Amino acid sequence: MDTSETYIKMSDCPEIQKEARYIGDNMEELGNWFAFYVTGKWQPPVIYTYGLCLPYERGDYAVWLPRQDQLQEMVKEGNKFSYTNNLVLAGKFDKFCSWQANDITSLDWSMEQLWLAFVMHERYQKSWDGSKWIATC
Repeated sequence: MDTSETYIKMSDCPEIQKEARYIGDNMEELGNWFAFYVTGKWQPPVIYTYGLCLPYERGDYAVWLPRQDQLQEMVKEGNKFSYTNNLVLAGKFDKFCSWQANDITSLDWSMEQLWLAFVMHERYQKSWDGSKWIATC
């Protein structure tokens, strides 16, 4: 699981954060399928990769860090993975990675960073410029 500063920055965008699922009506209760980064007034930044976490106080800031399988769910075709859908998705991802390989900065990306970039490209027509997501034509 990528918990790097870069992945935290890449994940901290409205398009991805709206995909986070919370327990009940309390937006501060993060479910146990999360990995997330939390920072606040009274605590140093912490990465949680399992379990239930309640931010220590109101005002703490949490960023969901989607796992690779969760990112794949965001771009799957139809309601479930099938052999055909998996082949289509794998082909699109392979083409995307080949295109990304032309960009020297993408060569050291983790799999989560690559899949996140693929999700942002496919669903929102955005690409990572090294510091933020920008619209692509």
